[in-house]
Amino acid sequence: MSRPNSPPPAPRREQGTPSRWDHYRELLATKRIAQEARRWYAAHVERFLAAVKPTSLKALAADEITGYLG
Repeated sequence: MSRPNSPPPAPRREQGTPSRWDHYRELLATKRIAQEARRWYAAHVERFLAAVKPTSLKALAADEITGYLG
């Protein structure tokens, strides 16, 4: 796992298609999340995914998310 204050590594795509992290970063930018805060958002998502270990994001249920946050 990466250090808490470092952003997740930027994935490389051979075909040039944006990764899910790229889409997430774009979403944060459109929501006007400060550049400095974006790394923390990504780090929290990374920790959530490591803790919950979903088979896919679509498979996540609301109670899994609230259980993690609660």
